[in-house]
Amino acid sequence: MRERILTIGGAGSGKSTAWIRLAQRFKDSTFYVIDTQLSAERSLEEYPSVNNVEVYTAIDWSDYRDAQRKIEAKCKEGDWVVVDMVDMAWSAVQRGFVSEIFGQDMGDYYMEARKVLRAKGDVDKKGKQIKSIFDGETLRGWVDWVVINKQYEDFVFSLVYRIPANLYMTAMANPVSEDDEREVRELYGPYGLKPAGQKALAHQPDTVLLLAHPERDRWTYTTIKDRGGRKYHERAPLMNFALQYGVIAGWK
Repeated sequence: MRERILTIGGAGSGKSTAWIRLAQRFKDSTFYVIDTQLSAERSLEEYPSVNNVEVYTAIDWSDYRDAQRKIEAKCKEGDWVVVDMVDMAWSAVQRGFVSEIFGQDMGDYYMEARKVLRAKGDVDKKGKQIKSIFDGETLRGWVDWVVINKQYEDFVFSLVYRIPANLYMTAMANPVSEDDEREVRELYGPYGLKPAGQKALAHQPDTVLLLAHPERDRWTYTTIKDRGGRKYHERAPLMNFALQYGVIAGWK
């Protein structure tokens, strides 16, 4: 069965190491890695025997789309597509939109928008307080969220639903809040953390694992979501993801 795995957690929790362990495990598969942090090549230097990885660096939104199209044309059943880190794509598409439509960096755009609100005293003509662009979703009321979401969907939906290869994604973890959808609160609330990035990401993977590095030289993983019948783990020691999760998944 095709895997769709998302690992979430803080820096140094083992999310990237996990996909390298997968590449070690599946030597006959090609791993197509969309690298959003310029870290894949450096990480792979520690594993010289791993030679089945193709790295696509993605910084600007055009990089993400180019990588997605090239990988989609090449990958096949049994291969793996890795997006490390997928939450960065949500930031990239917003930066790309602001740059394309307004011709400026998003930081400068924020500053100018904030100055406009400040000049108006943050109130409308009726004296009602204007909702700050820094409350709720960023840029609310200033940009076309329909366009941004469609751009993002063109990228991520292909990877999640269309390609024949297995999918492994990583993301930072954000606190669960009362503003989240009920389904997100019910699923992620007991753990206090949810995937960062676009909100639909919380529902798209078949498997969601929370990786943590609570103590020196100790890594753990907790199952937040998995396919029916697979064993759940709570803060289990994480040593070799491919071998440990492979037993649960029934990989041959």
